[in-house]
Amino acid sequence: MFVTELASADPTVILNVLGMLEQLIVDGDTAIEGFERNSEEARADRETKTIAHDELLEAIENLTLTINQKNIEVGEKEEAKRLKVLAAAAAGEAKRIAVEHHEAMKTVEDANVPGLENEKTSIENIIVLLQELTPTGCLSNKKLAVGGTGIQMAEEGWTVDVGSADTTHTEVKAACAPNWLWFGWSSSTSVGTLSATLLGTGTATINFGNCWNQGIVRFYKNDQKLASAPVGRKSVTFQFDYTNGDVIKLKDEGANSVISLNSLSFACRNS
Repeated sequence: MFVTELASADPTVILNVLGMLEQLIVDGDTAIEGFERNSEEARADRETKTIAHDELLEAIENLTLTINQKNIEVGEKEEAKRLKVLAAAAAGEAKRIAVEHHEAMKTVEDANVPGLENEKTSIENIIVLLQELTPTGCLSNKKLAVGGTGIQMAEEGWTVDVGSADTTHTEVKAACAPNWLWFGWSSSTSVGTLSATLLGTGTATINFGNCWNQGIVRFYKNDQKLASAPVGRKSVTFQFDYTNGDVIKLKDEGANSVISLNSLSFACRNS
C-alpha cells in the first residue's frame, strides 16, 4: 500500500523519502559498527587480562622456587604462600570479570545486530522500489510497451524514424495481425528505425517480426545485432539484459520489410 500510494506522488516527494531511508541505513550501519567495536574491545580486554593472569601465575611460581631455594624462615615461607594464594585469586577474579564483560557485550551484539541488519535489508528493498518509481527508474520503461500510432509511440519514449508509422495501411495491418502493438516501414531500400533509450537495470523480453514478404527486420542493442526476423516471420522472441542508457533498435533492412513490434516487457532489478 505504501509503495502503491507513492507511485502517484510527486517525484520530489519520492526523492525526499529516499533521502530519509538512506539516512536510516547510515544510522543503522553506525550502530552495528558501535556494537561490533564494543564487543571487539571487550574481547581484547579479556585477552589482555588472560595474558596478565598467566604471567602473574608464572611470576608466583618463580617466587616460590626462589623462596624454596634460599631456604628462608618458615614464617616468611608461609607468608609467601599466603600472598601467592591472594595474588592467584586476584588474577583469577580479573580474568573472570573480563570474560563476563566480553560475554555480556557479545550478548548485546547478538541481540541487536541481526535486527539492525534485517531493518537495513528491508529499507534497501523499499529504496529499490521507490527508485523504480522515479522518472529515471526502470519501471518508466514499461510505457514503451503501450503501442499505438507513430505519434503515440513517440510520446511514450520511442524515436520513430520510418516513412510510414501511422498503422492505418489496411493491407499491411492485415498482414501484421493479430498481435502487433505498432508496425511501420520505410519504402524500397530505405532503412527505417524504431529506437528507445532504456532506464535502470534489468532484463527485457521483446517480441517482434517482419510481417511482409520481402527483406529482413533486425533487433539491435547499442548497435550490436542480436536477433532477426526474415521474410514472413511475424513473431521472434528475444530476451536480453540491459543497464541504464542502453539503446535498443528495430530496423527494416532489405527491400520493403515491415517492422512489427508485438510486445515488450521488463523485469527490473537493483543496479
